[in-house]
Amino acid sequence: MVKLPFISKEKSNFKIITNSGHVFYAHNLQDEYRYDERIKVIQNFKSYFSSISNPTPEQDAYCVLLWSLFSEFLNAYNFNWIRRSNTNHSKKDLYILRNSNGFIKIGVASNVNTRIVDLKYEFGGEWEIIKIFKGLAKYEKLLHGKLANYIYPIKHRHTGKYSNECFNDCEEVLSACLNLSNNE
Repeated sequence: MVKLPFISKEKSNFKIITNSGHVFYAHNLQDEYRYDERIKVIQNFKSYFSSISNPTPEQDAYCVLLWSLFSEFLNAYNFNWIRRSNTNHSKKDLYILRNSNGFIKIGVASNVNTRIVDLKYEFGGEWEIIKIFKGLAKYEKLLHGKLANYIYPIKHRHTGKYSNECFNDCEEVLSACLNLSNNE
């Protein structure tokens, strides 16, 4: 279970000075957060809300903490869940990504940039976008089936289970992925 970070006036190694000049310190910080832990830390922000119309110095300090811990994740995230919308969220994109460790990942996401941040934690390495097919998540299983003979055996770091969405980085896999646009 993740110990949630908190803000207080008690000194620690992580000092935060807000724009208004208030000084706080962060406690219970980890060197690294899994995806599920990162979400819990971000959701913990609500415990600092007493009023949205009059932000407190503690809220400012927790915002600074979140941006310090998860800047890459927050910069990639579009925060659509904050806005009320009638858009159909089932319209996900199919992505084809290359990992610097020698494999290709085929999956779906509503925000590929945010997904890449998570994949860096799950599998390591650097990621390159090969192709994004907007709104074509329905072809994911088709591609996975076509490429079953090319599965790249790699485990998720946080679950220890093998992925069934990673494939050898070879011409056959690339060709099947890129020819998807010809099959529409």
